[in-house]
Amino acid sequence: MNMVMLKTGGVVPESTATATMEALKFLAISDPYSLVGFINLCKGLSHRLWASSGESLIEGGLLESDMSVQYDIREITLAAIEQEGSQLRLVSPYHETPAFDNIILATARRMFEVSL
Repeated sequence: MNMVMLKTGGVVPESTATATMEALKFLAISDPYSLVGFINLCKGLSHRLWASSGESLIEGGLLESDMSVQYDIREITLAAIEQEGSQLRLVSPYHETPAFDNIILATARRMFEVSL
């Protein structure tokens, strides 16, 4: 199993990072309100999701059926968010390395750049 390092210092399976980023990217485009609610859950903020948001997050694999967030998904989400004031940006969650010898990682970084 290939592992990747996140900006937060966490190490997660590459397949989990890829799937989580695809789900976040989809939410950024299709349902930004659910994405913001999910980010608040990941940050540990007291936040209640709308019923439809919870359902779409469960269907997207971001939330468990008991409305909890898996540790790896939380870490990936927190690493993938940049915030300036009320502006949120979905960015690559991957740790920066001085020598970029992994072309797949470089491509993944470009793929996941999305502004909300």
